[in-house]
Amino acid sequence: MEEKTTTKEPSGTIENSKIEQRYDEIKANSTEDKINAFNAKGDDDPTMLRGIFLSDMAESLPMLIDDVTLLTEVTAKNGMLFYQYTIKGIPDNILEGDSWQQNMREILNRNYCGKNAGMDILHEMFPEGITHNYHKSNKLIFTYIVTPAICQ
Repeated sequence: MEEKTTTKEPSGTIENSKIEQRYDEIKANSTEDKINAFNAKGDDDPTMLRGIFLSDMAESLPMLIDDVTLLTEVTAKNGMLFYQYTIKGIPDNILEGDSWQQNMREILNRNYCGKNAGMDILHEMFPEGITHNYHKSNKLIFTYIVTPAICQ
């Protein structure tokens, strides 16, 4: 009876393979155009960070904010962040009433002006603020814009 032997790769070989693979990805990404675009940016230009944030958010969507609110889209333009929400389960007369809208304004102001690292980064990336658009049955029912001036 012949005995089969299996050779096992040392774990270092697998790690080296991953390092080589990552190196190849970095080299492939380091085109002259991309390097020139990188060099053309200012030292404090938030464009790249904005792009990463928007890409990560897009991968996470949709996000259920609460039992009646679904965040469906996140975009940005000219330093302003735009959130698109879909609302379900709240009657129109409540959504159109002053009480619900005032409550939403207070919540959004409190969240935007809250002192935490994540919100501070959003303020830096999107200095014009955040526009919150709430839709029901594909109809825009409420828009509220929070800006840095609200926090002063």
